Amino acid sequence: MNPGRLERMEANDAREHQSSKGWIILVAIFYLVWAIRATVLYPIDKSIESEAMAILYSQTIGIALWIVPVFLYLKLADKTSPLEYLKLTTRLRRAIESAMLIAVYFISVWTIENLMAGKSLFQVRSVGEALSLKVLLLLPLAPIAEEIFFRGFVLRKFGERAAFWKANIATSLLFVVIHWPYWLYAGGFQMERGRDSAGIFLLGCFLGFLVRRTDSLWPAVVAHSLNNFIAMFLR
Repeated sequence: MNPGRLERMEANDAREHQSSKGWIILVAIFYLVWAIRATVLYPIDKSIESEAMAILYSQTIGIALWIVPVFLYLKLADKTSPLEYLKLTTRLRRAIESAMLIAVYFISVWTIENLMAGKSLFQVRSVGEALSLKVLLLLPLAPIAEEIFFRGFVLRKFGERAAFWKANIATSLLFVVIHWPYWLYAGGFQMERGRDSAGIFLLGCFLGFLVRRTDSLWPAVVAHSLNNFIAMFLR
């Protein structure tokens, strides 16, 4: 083999290996920082008396931790366009199909919750302050940040190294784990968290499937936002 070609191949392998370690380190650091934010630093959220300021503070922290590191890593380490890599600008495929899948998924969840747990949705006009304008305006921001990190970044990184179903399961498990620091901090270990974890895992798998099916992150953002909206009123 040509020595020059061999050197280029070795250099490419070294860059890929470094890139592989880099994103894993980024994810590990994120989990450590988020665990601290959701436990040790969470009293800061509770100390803010203004609801609007508390939401603004929480969303600002979310953007700083969930979105900024991913964009910087893709731009500086991978030297690629973050918007394209995260499928924020790709052309949406199967739009009608994805809308139908989202509808079927949430109708199924609603039905199961109603039959098994006796839960139903309150009338929107009965929830009062929970439906304040500022809450509704900020409701999609958390799903956007979480989908950028999990289905846009982590899922694709896993998908570059494993079959999609393995990548989707791994990403969905990480999606579950991110909720546990606050759960343990707020209420300790509770058996019902197992049920909550199963629901979040299934949601994560569905969101990953949506991204693969549509080649866009936006259907997952819409579905995630709808899930959060329904969760506000499912009692």
